[in-house]
Amino acid sequence: MKKHLTALLLVIVLCPFSYSAISMTPYLQALTSNSVFVCVECSTADTVTVNYGLTGGFGSSAKSLFIVPTSGGSTYIHRINLVNLTANTIYFYQAVQGSSSSPVTSFRSGVLPGTGYRFCVMGDCRSNPTTHGQIATAMLGMNPLFSIYSGDYCIDDSYSSWKSQYFVTEELNLISRVPFFSTSGNHENWGPNNQAFFFSPPSTSGTPDYYSFDAGDVHFVSINNSVSYTVGSPQYNWAMNDLTMTNKRWKIVYFHEPAYSSGGHGSNATMQSWYTNIFIPKGVDMVFCGHNHFYQHCLSGGLHEFVIGGGGAPLYVPTSASFVVKSAQSYCYGVFDVTSAAIQMTIYSNTNSVIDTLTLSKPLGIQGNTDPGAASYRLYQNYPNPFNPATRIKFDVPAKNNSNVNITVYDISGKAAATLVNERLNAGTYEVFFDGSRLSSGTYFCKLTADNFSDVKKITLIK
Repeated sequence: MKKHLTALLLVIVLCPFSYSAISMTPYLQALTSNSVFVCVECSTADTVTVNYGLTGGFGSSAKSLFIVPTSGGSTYIHRINLVNLTANTIYFYQAVQGSSSSPVTSFRSGVLPGTGYRFCVMGDCRSNPTTHGQIATAMLGMNPLFSIYSGDYCIDDSYSSWKSQYFVTEELNLISRVPFFSTSGNHENWGPNNQAFFFSPPSTSGTPDYYSFDAGDVHFVSINNSVSYTVGSPQYNWAMNDLTMTNKRWKIVYFHEPAYSSGGHGSNATMQSWYTNIFIPKGVDMVFCGHNHFYQHCLSGGLHEFVIGGGGAPLYVPTSASFVVKSAQSYCYGVFDVTSAAIQMTIYSNTNSVIDTLTLSKPLGIQGNTDPGAASYRLYQNYPNPFNPATRIKFDVPAKNNSNVNITVYDISGKAAATLVNERLNAGTYEVFFDGSRLSSGTYFCKLTADNFSDVKKITLIK
């Protein structure tokens, strides 16, 4: 008996148990319309399984695809890719490693082109976890599809700084449900922990240092001010080509150090060259930055730049300049509502008072097939109907068209709300998009007139 007990003790000493433990709430990155990455910090490199599905009963599972150590190798970040998702759909998920499991949480998958959505923007959340927590909670309440972060998450790249300043409870509540896309700030830089904690989606850049991704009708580009970004650098040349090749209706770029800003650290002259050589010629619509700890809306060459650097770092004093449209010495975050035809921005303080608003619009134009077979004018019922906020309106133009085709939307009082078409068209079948994001819910009338023809369809906007 004594002999067997000695042998058992020897086995225990030589083969110690490996205790698996999930050490932090899982969070989400690299969202697409059919996939997302779950990032799970664990005390071991043992495989993590994420169960996911349309209900809390799940139905699908995925395992650790990448395992990256944090500084010192004390913990590991497991990256698990959830695939075969249906666009714009709520999914539930739970991470499991050994006997350790995370709470069941949910997120919404990404959207396809033509679908409206909301995203949030925040930056410079270092040094003040209380204010950072306020903003994270407020952003979660806005129910965005995802968020954009512009850097300076903590005072440096040490593990303790990340844990005490960035991964606070309120932020984890947010990013466990709302995926985020990031860029590097000058405080944490592109250090080992930054690269471990944050996962860049695969991109044409071929490197995690900088990247681009599409969400609905928007092409986003993330520039990294912590690696070489001088004119002619690999990052510069890639961005030039990337923004040339995209055919998305909207183009948005984000990085840490603003090209144009007054107060705090001021402007970045190198990024001004990007404006002149890339952003403006390639039709970029918006730029998001941080670095200066306040809110500032700048406009140069027709390009809107928003410094949203009030995530918690000590506030700087904004000053005036010829390119400054509006400033506020305030903690802040941004909410952006996107449709094919418009992007509507609202900047909020950490107490949710409105600091600034702006709407950028683009005419959706007419898509058509010049088929001479149409025998007469015809206005089809819009689809979808009811709609929120955009709908498609199809119509026919015959060969014998002697005047402009006019399509106008009127409200119930007979006042014109929008003119969608007013031009001479060749024979064919056409489709025009109508965006009602700036209108109130209710009944409207879409009227087509041309030559002696007139027809009206009732359309319904429900928000």
